[in-house]
Amino acid sequence: MDRFSSVEEKAKYLRDNLGERDADSNMLQGLSLILDPETRQKRMRAHLEALSNSGWIQSIITSLANKHIVDINLPGSAYVQRSVYAMEDNNILGDNQVYGIPKLHISNDWSSMDAVVSIDYFYQFFHQLEDMSFEDARQWLIDHNVIGENAKAETVAYRIPTQANSSIHALRFIDVISTVRDTIILPEEFTAITGSDFDIDKLFLSTKFYSFDEETDVVSTEFDKLKDPMKHFGNELLECYLELLTQDKSKYANQLVRSIDYDTSIPMQVVNLLKEGKVDKVTVYQALQLWKQCQIKALNRTGGISVGPYALNNNNEIMTSLFEVESDNVGLIQALDISRLYDKLDAEGNSVMATIGAFITGSVDIAKDPWIGVLNINEYTYDIHIYLARAGMGLRALWFCSQPIIRKAAEVYIRAGGYLFDKKNESVWVRRNRAFT
Repeated sequence: MDRFSSVEEKAKYLRDNLGERDADSNMLQGLSLILDPETRQKRMRAHLEALSNSGWIQSIITSLANKHIVDINLPGSAYVQRSVYAMEDNNILGDNQVYGIPKLHISNDWSSMDAVVSIDYFYQFFHQLEDMSFEDARQWLIDHNVIGENAKAETVAYRIPTQANSSIHALRFIDVISTVRDTIILPEEFTAITGSDFDIDKLFLSTKFYSFDEETDVVSTEFDKLKDPMKHFGNELLECYLELLTQDKSKYANQLVRSIDYDTSIPMQVVNLLKEGKVDKVTVYQALQLWKQCQIKALNRTGGISVGPYALNNNNEIMTSLFEVESDNVGLIQALDISRLYDKLDAEGNSVMATIGAFITGSVDIAKDPWIGVLNINEYTYDIHIYLARAGMGLRALWFCSQPIIRKAAEVYIRAGGYLFDKKNESVWVRRNRAFT
C-alpha cells in the first residue's frame, strides 16, 4: 500500500473496490476518515484488521500486489524468424554475406545468444528513432550500447509451445535490419535446437523496460521501486530469468543448446521396434478411399487432442516436483511403486519432462509424421500414458499402451464415439458402454 501518497488515497481505493463488491455499510464506515485526537492527523475510523470482513481487504490488497508485481506485462511481441541464409547465383550465402553482419554465435562470451532484429523493435522505447534515418538510428543504438559488441542480454526469447529447456534463450542484439518489420535473425544452429522449419515460425520476445535521460544522454534499465513499481519489478523479474539462462557453469547449460530432436529420440526407440518388419505402403487407390481418409483424420485429430494437455503437463510436472506430490499409495499403485509424481528421471534415466516434450513435438508435427498413432496414444489411452510417464515408468508406459488388447479396446472406444453407432440418440457414454459389453 506504499504506492499511495496519502491516507485519503488509500481509503478511497479500498472504498471504491468494496463498493463494487456490495460491501455492507459497517465496512464502508470503518474506512471513513476521522481526525486522530492525539496526532491531529487524518486516519481511517477503524484498523483494517478490525473490519467485519477483513478477508475482502486482504483480497483487494493481494490483487493490487499481483497487478504491480506478479501479473506484469513486459514489452515484447511475436517476431517472425528469418533464415540466416539466402540464395544468389545458385550459391548459398551466409548471414555475414547477406546482411553484412558478423557471424551470430549460439553461445557468446557472455553465455547468451546473438541475434539481429528489425529496428522497429526499439521504437516502443526510443521514439526519437522514428524520425532518424536507418543509418543514424542504428548508430544511436550502438553508441548507447543497446546493440553491438558492448550490448548486454536484456531479452528472453521463447518458442511456443515451450517444449524443453532449449525452447527459451537469453538474447543479445548485435545489430538491426531495416528491410522488414517484426523480423528476427538467429544463429544457424537455432533451427536444429528448437525444431524451427521456417513455415512462418514465430519467436516470442520479452524484454526489459528502457529509459533514456536526455540530459545525461544515458540509456538505463533501472527504475525507482516506488515511483515506477511495474517497470522496476518487471525488470527484476526478467533479470532472474536472464541470470539463470546465462550462468557459465550451470549444470543445465548443455540442455539450453540441445536439439529437441533428442527428446523425440526417446519414444522413437519403441516406435522403430513396433514398425520393424512392417511395410505400410499406400496405393493411390487406397489414399482416396473413405476408410483411409478417416484413418488419417483420426491420427491427425490425436495431435489436436494431446498437444494442449501435454503442454500443460510440462508445467504441472514442475509444480509436482517442487511440492513432491504423490498419489494414494494403495493397491496396484503401491504394487507397481508408481505413486511418486515428482521424480525428475524415469526408469531409463531419461528426463520425465523430455518425454513430455517429445510428445508435444509429435503432436505439433503429427501431419508430417504420425508416430504417436503407432504408439496407440489417443483419447482412450492418453490419461494412463501420461500418469505412467509422470510416475517414471519411461518406455514401459509406451509398451503398455501398445499392447494388442489395449489397441483393440482403444479402437472400440473411439469407434463407439462416432455417429455411425448412434442409436435412438444415445449419449456417447451409453454407446461406448454398450460397445464394451
